[in-house]
Amino acid sequence: MKIGIIKGGANITFSRNNTSAASADILYALRVLNPYINDITIITHYTRNSYIPEPLHFKEILDNDLNLDEFDIILLFNFSINFFGGVENPSLIQLYRKLHNSSVLILYCQTDGQLSFKKLWPMIEGRDWALNYTEKEFEIDENRIIILTQGRDLIKCTRQYNKFDDTLGNVFIHYPWETCILAKWKEFFGEPDFDYSKREYDLMYGGATRNSFRKNRIEYYYSGLENVKVNLFGNLRLDSKQNVEMSSKVSFQDFIYKMKQSKTTIIIGDEFYENNFFTLRMYESLLAGCLTFIDSRLDTNCIFYKNSNRMYVNHYETVPGILNNNSIIHLQEVAKQNFIEKITIYDLNKESEKFNELIRDIK
Repeated sequence: MKIGIIKGGANITFSRNNTSAASADILYALRVLNPYINDITIITHYTRNSYIPEPLHFKEILDNDLNLDEFDIILLFNFSINFFGGVENPSLIQLYRKLHNSSVLILYCQTDGQLSFKKLWPMIEGRDWALNYTEKEFEIDENRIIILTQGRDLIKCTRQYNKFDDTLGNVFIHYPWETCILAKWKEFFGEPDFDYSKREYDLMYGGATRNSFRKNRIEYYYSGLENVKVNLFGNLRLDSKQNVEMSSKVSFQDFIYKMKQSKTTIIIGDEFYENNFFTLRMYESLLAGCLTFIDSRLDTNCIFYKNSNRMYVNHYETVPGILNNNSIIHLQEVAKQNFIEKITIYDLNKESEKFNELIRDIK
């Protein structure tokens, strides 16, 4: 199958020095799609820092001769519409034009509960430079759009997605995008070392604040703890940083190696994720060998840990209490058991076949 992959509003690159997570979901999905079986082309704006490895093909999004109808299907990974400084974004404008001028099926890959596929015109209407365009040239037939969402609750996904009248797509199918990171996990990340005596931090979290909803939870669980060595890294804008060491963000390809410095972590969600989305952070932390706790509001039915409530927390003193009252050996054994239950059962061949069959059926 001939597949085109696009990330609206962001350039795709798999360079090691890329600190943006914009390409992470695509990189992991490619391992399941298998570019040695499918004919896959990355469609993006190419810069001097871009890196598109073989056997992937590349096409420039700004190429006027680009015709999306040469593809069997387009995988459009979720994005937000941004015009930094209020000026035009040529790549984004060209994307909508190309989608309008084609008849190819669009599979919108929703790995972020906040990011729906939005119409472009309402976002540019009223800007001075919008006089150069018309609404019609950005219109996309909704019958060509299918939302392949990470969310498990499709009713909840539909309600959240269609809160406003500027969204595109109304057919939803669930696919667990977060598990794609497990493809070839041993080859890329190696077996974790569960010797916690070598780990510098007791508790660690990496990511972005995203909204006040998540910021408050990060501060609640991670700030002000005594006798616990805490490290936070990433795009975190917090009011309270008491007893916390702050570090800068790292490349998404180095995230797991960073997390290997910590004994434990607590996975934080927000209103878009609760009882719906399992996050990439869950699997990244497990792959790092961390004892990975989950804010109980994120998974109230204890589905991730198979109805076991010992790994769910709702009070900021829970993890410090565990660290202070349990031996390191016990923590290591619990983390190792969680790792075995969630990671080692993954079968890439079966998942790849399932993923490709899903796309073929949609097509």
